[in-house]
Amino acid sequence: MENFFLSYNLSWTLSKTLPYLLILVGGVFLSYFYYKKVKKLTFLRFIIWIIPFAIYFILNPIYEGDFSNSFRNLKLKNAFIQSEKNQLIVITIPGCPYCMASIQTIKNIKKRVPNLNVKYVICSSDSSSTDIYKKEINGAFPINIATNAQFYANLTMGRFPSFMLVSNSSAQIWSNDAFGSLAKDNVESYFKSLN
Repeated sequence: MENFFLSYNLSWTLSKTLPYLLILVGGVFLSYFYYKKVKKLTFLRFIIWIIPFAIYFILNPIYEGDFSNSFRNLKLKNAFIQSEKNQLIVITIPGCPYCMASIQTIKNIKKRVPNLNVKYVICSSDSSSTDIYKKEINGAFPINIATNAQFYANLTMGRFPSFMLVSNSSAQIWSNDAFGSLAKDNVESYFKSLN
């Protein structure tokens, strides 16, 4: 359901929240029709109200980071900011399933905000480690081996993938579990403001 709402250009936060609200409202209607039909206030009425939500929640649980926007402000040298400004940098490592999963999320953001300037940076010295990323990214955005892997690893504090938004004068960085719907809305809003 979330993808349905995203396809209508609703925010990431609203698209994440609406399905749960609609399921709750649907449960209320089911409970009401049960009451109208049977005319009894029973425990079954409560069960009918809560079951649709419980099933949806079991299939699509809410995790702590789903609505997160917990970023750190970074103090970077001005030369780095100037060379990377107005860019989202996704910092990854080889063999990381969460890093691979982030590709679809970034593709979805790029679809919604075509002027998204993004690149993937892999912290590795092995140039063949880009192969699996290149295949999945399929030319949608650039991918590079980090020229200074230790620098990027220090920025991420060892948490991969990490998402770094470099603006005109500063940078914000999110770890994977902090890059929730509010963070995605934040990134989209930033690039929309550049138009």
